[in-house]
Amino acid sequence: MRNWLALSFILILSLATGWAGAAPLEYKDWLSRLEQAKTTHDKISILGELEKTVGDSDPELTTLIQNLDAKTPAKEEIDFIVDSIALRAEVAKVKSVDQKGNKLAKEIKAKGNYPDADGKRKSNWIARAFERMATNFQCERKRDPNENMSIPTLDTSWISYVAWILLGAAVLVALFFAIKYFSPQFKRRSRRVGGLMEEDEPERTAPEWIENAMGLAAQQKYREAVRALYLASLVEFDSARVARFLRGETNWEHYRRISASSRYPAGFDFLTPTSRFDTIWYGHITQGQSDVDYFMEVYRTLCQHLAMVKSA
Repeated sequence: MRNWLALSFILILSLATGWAGAAPLEYKDWLSRLEQAKTTHDKISILGELEKTVGDSDPELTTLIQNLDAKTPAKEEIDFIVDSIALRAEVAKVKSVDQKGNKLAKEIKAKGNYPDADGKRKSNWIARAFERMATNFQCERKRDPNENMSIPTLDTSWISYVAWILLGAAVLVALFFAIKYFSPQFKRRSRRVGGLMEEDEPERTAPEWIENAMGLAAQQKYREAVRALYLASLVEFDSARVARFLRGETNWEHYRRISASSRYPAGFDFLTPTSRFDTIWYGHITQGQSDVDYFMEVYRTLCQHLAMVKSA
């Protein structure tokens, strides 16, 4: 919900300042590059280039990118920035269509078929309707010969501002639902990364995960085998009361809790395996059996460190 409120704030700010129509940035091109990026590292590099290109023209986006942790970025944070860029691209498209419509209207008026006595429109149709009602009311009052009191003119200037606010809110809501329900790409990006285990997947002990990993590696399912070994490590952390294993959390959420624990084994590096797991599991990039051997060694080293902590 907080993410949607932040995205809505960006949309409101964009409609008020007009950055989508005036900025020379092609957000759709950056969005395409981010969607084609295969790894988290590639996305971080692209966002770094985008930050330099944006500069002061889009301070909100620049701040989002600068606040991103380059060493251990959460995939949810990266996806949130990608969603922000997607919304900018959609708003830019709407602005472009609106500008073309205004240009066409001016060309039609220039031909003389639709003259405007004042040279410009001073109010919208709602304000003009109230003005006509006020005029008709004054005319009816003037028809009464026995009425000498002067009728004050009805001030309808404020109605124009209210009408524009309501119209802007309606456009914002319509745009939000249009993007959410009719854009397949937005639906795909809106799906956040789920936990490490499926809801119907059975619980396993660390030895059972190791056995499962060996079976998957024998079937050349190296990516799944790496996941089983990583889960075995998380179960060992849980058994040693370093941090609980929560099947609904991602690898980075587990890492943050594990590294912050007072029982975390000193000298053990779990950041590198977590980053490598992110590339293999979420990035779908694997080196085959060498990745399986690496995470098996990580598991063995972890067990040794935990044994030393327990005996101390």
